[in-house]
Parts: sequence; C-alpha cells; structure tokens
Amino acid sequence: MNVLSLAKKIKKRVWFKYRIACINAFIRLSIGYIILHISKRNLLKKKIWIVMERATEARDNGFSFFCYMKEKHPDIDTYYIIIKGSPDEKKLKQYKDNIIHYNTYKHIYYYLAAECSISTHERGVTSPYCFHGYTGYSCIESLSWFVPTKQIIVFLQHGITKEYLNLIDMEKQPKRLRPHLFIAAASRERDFIESVGHWPKHTVVCTGFSRFDLLFRSKKEYKHQILIMPTWRKWLAAKNTANIANATEKNKFINSSYFKAFQQLLNNNKIVNLLNIYNYQLIFYPHYELQSYINTFSCNSSRITIANRNIFDIQKLLIESSILITDYSSVAFDFAYMRKPVLYYQFDKKEYTKRHHQEGYFKYESDGFGPIAIHEEELTLQLENILKNDSNINNTYLERINNFFPPLDNLNSERIFNAIIQKLNANS
Repeated sequence: MNVLSLAKKIKKRVWFKYRIACINAFIRLSIGYIILHISKRNLLKKKIWIVMERATEARDNGFSFFCYMKEKHPDIDTYYIIIKGSPDEKKLKQYKDNIIHYNTYKHIYYYLAAECSISTHERGVTSPYCFHGYTGYSCIESLSWFVPTKQIIVFLQHGITKEYLNLIDMEKQPKRLRPHLFIAAASRERDFIESVGHWPKHTVVCTGFSRFDLLFRSKKEYKHQILIMPTWRKWLAAKNTANIANATEKNKFINSSYFKAFQQLLNNNKIVNLLNIYNYQLIFYPHYELQSYINTFSCNSSRITIANRNIFDIQKLLIESSILITDYSSVAFDFAYMRKPVLYYQFDKKEYTKRHHQEGYFKYESDGFGPIAIHEEELTLQLENILKNDSNINNTYLERINNFFPPLDNLNSERIFNAIIQKLNANS
C-alpha cells in the first residue's frame, strides 16, 4: 500500500469516527434537552452559572472565580465542571455539592439550563462535547445549535492575549459560540483585541484576571526559588486528543532545539554553582501541552526539580518563586504583576514566530518586563546579576510593569462579576 492510499484510508477512518461521535453527541444532547424540559423544569427557573477550565483542571481563572462566587455570592447557583477523578478535583472537596462531572447527563442538564457559561478557554468549552478524550472542538461547532440562545458566554482567558493568531482563530468559530464577554487584564490588551476582532461594543472589558486576586502575598512568603516555565511549541505537541505523545513524536521532540536548549540549561554547571552559592532551588515546569515529554528531561543536581503538573500547582509556584525564567509565555504577566524579576530566554525566536505565533502589540525589546537572552551564556550572566541584587527588580522594568497594568488591587473577580451582571441585565 503506497503512502497516498494509506493517508486516504486514515482520513476516511477519522471522518467515520467523527461522524459517529457527532451522532452520539446529538442523541445525548437531545435526550438531555427533552428530560430537562419534562422533569427538570425547575432548573430553568434558577440562576445557574457553570464554570470550567481544561476538563481536568481547577487551577486558573475559572477556579479562582468559582471560589469567589461561592464566598461572595452564594445566592447564585454556581457549579464547577471537571472530569471525575482528576487530580485537581481534591481542591473542590469543600464544594462537593457544586461539582458536576464532565460529560455526564447532569452536565448536559446544567449546561442547557445555565444562564451563564464561564470558561478560561474559548469555543464553547463548557459544552459536554468539547474536550480531551471526547469529540474535539469540531464536534461542538457542528452541534452549536444546542448552545442555549439566552446563555451568556464569558471568556475569562488563561493568559494575556498579545498575538494575532489567537484572535484570528476565534473569528472562525460559529457566532453562537463566540463570547458575549471577553475578559482582559490590561487596557493595552483590551485595545489590541478590539482592534483585531470584530467585537460588539462592551464585549471586551478590562477587569483584570480573577487569579490575580490570589497573587497578593507578603514578600516573606517568597522562597529562594527560581521557576523556569516556557510556553509550548505547536509543531512539537502530541496530536491525539488525550495529549499523549507516541514514539515518533517523542523522537521528534528529543531532536528539537527546544528540548536541547532546556535539557542543556538544566545541566549547566554555572547555574548549579549559582544555586549552591545563593542557596536557591530551581523548578522546571514544562507547559501543559508538552507535559507528556516530561520524562525525557533529566538533571544531576538535587537543587533542580522537573515538575509534573499533576503534583505541582502553577499558582503556588508563581507565588513562592522569586525569579522567573520564561521565553514567550504569558505567565510572565502574572509574575510581573507581583513586581518580581523576569528573564526571557528566546533562543528560537525566528522559528517560534514563523511556526507558532507572530508577535503582536507587545514587543519584548521595548515592553518586556526583564532582559532578553538569546544564548545560554547570556542567560547565566543575567541570572547572576539578579541574584547579586537580592532578586530585586530593576527600576526600568518596574516602570514598564506599572505602565502596563492598572493600579494593583484584589478586586479583579468583583469587577468580572459586575461586568457579567451588567451583561445579563442588558440581555434580559
């Protein structure tokens, strides 16, 4: 069998599985819709808000906003959706009556009855047929007529939008899946989103991210800890819905410039010496999309930890760490929000810009919150300078941070809530 005929066979098989999945989704959603209107009509009379992140997670803006709602607005029936047995489910133990397990009939009922659907990821993510291990985004797009017409969709984001491609992708999705509220963390970000997308007036609102409320901490809580948290690379991520890499993908990853750069960095003797001299620990946390390759990394120093996402919590790492090394990840904004030093390691900028994301309004050279290193030797010197300065942020970068973000406070969730209520009132 030649390559062309094999490719056609695989394509046909994928198409067949997709159609079966759509039929299955249609049947289950139809049953849920009928049962909801026959025996669960009381749900339609309640104020139900559903919140979700990735189907396995409770650690981002969604979780933060859900906790805020339970504490400050218990009169609204707010539910968190997560796959049963996910490691993060234990964080929701105190709210067990308000947990809905993903892709169950209860999920379908509450999804169809909710007046407000809130998520960190775009494209109808709170739907029972959207996420990993099920039918994928294209299925929920095909079934977009099941999105309740009066439901308000709120996009909390999981990182600051600073590149064009994210917005172009959102423009392609069905109108019924587009958010009615698009949460931004800074005025420059809001202006960029509005200038690129065709958003109705008052859709994009600058409130700040909900998780920012959790970043208010005393400097006494900071540890002698360096966090390395780079973003992912589209061309290296596992292609299956479960995000598990096969042997071919692992081999490709091991031969990539990304792997070689960070594997070498983790075994850099000068960095290990700096950790010993200044009594620091270093934690390397690969992006969610590349966590399936975590076992390919290794290091010899007891001061360096390669972090598995199922064990380490991102928010806790960000709060505790004193220095962040990243590349292009929007996690730098969270770290800068706490006025802590950031280092950018951009060894593959040309390839990244060509194959992953084009640069948007945020220019690292003029807007970045820390120095940029292209080579490992540069990065080591810059890290040493920060450690010598007792991990304090340079005034130049502090000024950039103050200019980018609105005044520091812990009222981000409250502003998001008020924006949702305003949108609901406008639509009623």
